[in-house]
Amino acid sequence: DVLRAHLVSASSREVVDAVGVEATPGSYAVQYVARLQETYAVQVLLGTSLRTSTLWVSAAESCASTSYATGVALSVATAGYSATFTIQARDAFNNTETQPATSYRLYLVQQDPNPAATAAAAASSSSS
Repeated sequence: DVLRAHLVSASSREVVDAVGVEATPGSYAVQYVARLQETYAVQVLLGTSLRTSTLWVSAAESCASTSYATGVALSVATAGYSATFTIQARDAFNNTETQPATSYRLYLVQQDPNPAATAAAAASSSSS
């Protein structure tokens, strides 16, 4: 018998086809890739027998290229006072991260207020 499986998302109706390969007699290894964070109905068909269950797919690890930060404190802050902004963590498939255990390390880098003067000073010191 051929094992067929489909995952159907509850809200977007995305259909994910799963491939079943017989690992040992009567035992199948099924592989699929679901890209949306949501609930799926899993439909497994073996011969004429249909089995349905529910699956929750959560977001993958955070991805820097799809995550973003918002807030005034990204562009303006006052020395000696707390400044706050928000990071919206998303995975590579643009799903919002829901796991609270993620931590981020942020670095503040001072920008040169006069980059042209700094470049000119560096050029003159390297030519001497």
